[in-house]
Amino acid sequence: MYAGWIGLIKNGSENEQIMTGYNLFERACAAEEMLFSKKGIIHIVNHIVVQPASKGTISTVEESDDVPKTPGEAYDKLKSYLTHNGLPMCSLQANGQMRFDQLQLPKGDKQGYTITDESWYDSVTGRFARIMRVDEKPFFANSYDGEFLYSSESTTEGVLHIIKTQTRETFKPPQNPAEFLGLTAGFRSQIKEEDIEAPFKEITEGTLENGTKVHIIKSGFADPCGELRAYWLFKIRNDDNTCAEMEFVIGDTSQLVIRRVKSEIVNQPATSWNLAELQSKEERPTEGPLVAVKPNIVIPDVSVRHMVEKADYETYLFNSDPPWTVERQIIDCLDPPSPGHRMFFICHRAKDGRHVVMVQSHTYNQTLIHFTKMDTPVYTSPNGFKVFGSGPTKWYSKILLTSARSFIKDPPAEDRTGYVLESPAGTCPSIAINGQLTDQELHDLIDSLVPAKEYQGE
Repeated sequence: MYAGWIGLIKNGSENEQIMTGYNLFERACAAEEMLFSKKGIIHIVNHIVVQPASKGTISTVEESDDVPKTPGEAYDKLKSYLTHNGLPMCSLQANGQMRFDQLQLPKGDKQGYTITDESWYDSVTGRFARIMRVDEKPFFANSYDGEFLYSSESTTEGVLHIIKTQTRETFKPPQNPAEFLGLTAGFRSQIKEEDIEAPFKEITEGTLENGTKVHIIKSGFADPCGELRAYWLFKIRNDDNTCAEMEFVIGDTSQLVIRRVKSEIVNQPATSWNLAELQSKEERPTEGPLVAVKPNIVIPDVSVRHMVEKADYETYLFNSDPPWTVERQIIDCLDPPSPGHRMFFICHRAKDGRHVVMVQSHTYNQTLIHFTKMDTPVYTSPNGFKVFGSGPTKWYSKILLTSARSFIKDPPAEDRTGYVLESPAGTCPSIAINGQLTDQELHDLIDSLVPAKEYQGE
């Protein structure tokens, strides 16, 4: 869900600059894939180093209804939440689908702390095991022994239980384990060669603490004013093109570092594929940071009924699909600036590339309503919706379209448009179109909005 990126390097034309950054990152991803294709069992150890709170600029975001009142406040709270309360990750389910989880990171206090992320993968059988620990105490595990899928579940007291599930007939081991277990897992899927704006701000040269030479790619999410206040640094080794480190920075201050510590071929994993060693223990965590994994931060392809039941505000959708579109999907995900609430993406993929994405969330309702009161609607629909089209429409429409990229497939278009709505219930859905609509098409689109609880399509 990161957007607003553009390429830059010192020499060459703009296209050459973007492609150089793209090729460098692609080489790193390809090198990571090679690790998982070797014969034998690959053993990988990563460290996630959470910096001390005194060193950082952002404190932990609590789960509350203290909603930001401006886009700037929402942006800062989102960054804070993602840094100290959530790092996206995946685990595999018994149906073969990925479950999108969230690694919750409490602040580091004065000492900071380190998470050990250790995994083993057998390229011949597809078996794998992944265990995450703090101070040698496991808090997350996921594995596949060739027949059963194993996943961890923590009680409210922090005791780790292992759940064993028979895999379904449709189950397949990860086809690309690097996207699942690798250091850059999840990032490559956001980067496409044909993107108008490549995800690279700057490429420099540097060295790791051990003296190894690296290229450093800087990538981030610009705010509405175009400032890059939060960004990732990908540190790629010159000798073998592998990604050695990923560092997240806010306000020029390091917040956390994800570092590759070891990659080797071994004869046997140090833990059983069925996590038997963990199943025999039910230990309470010792004093220290209570790191946890929160499941289902993103749930793709949910029903209208699911949205109505899970949303704690009035939700809407189009009573009939826009005539230029061919497919619809509703995506349920965590509302990052307002933990405890859910947000919903209603995505319509279009034949002509003019995809439509509508987002509804608690944060949008609380934040955008202040701006609708100071603006003049460009259209008021007979069904009671007001449409506003001023402000940083390019900026937020790009965020919405990029967030829905896994479904709509195409990158945000240069001529994309965006609108904020005020509904009869006082909520503020936001709409992005990957292109231009005629006035009549826009009016027909808004006129077709109905409360989700009254929708008769399912």
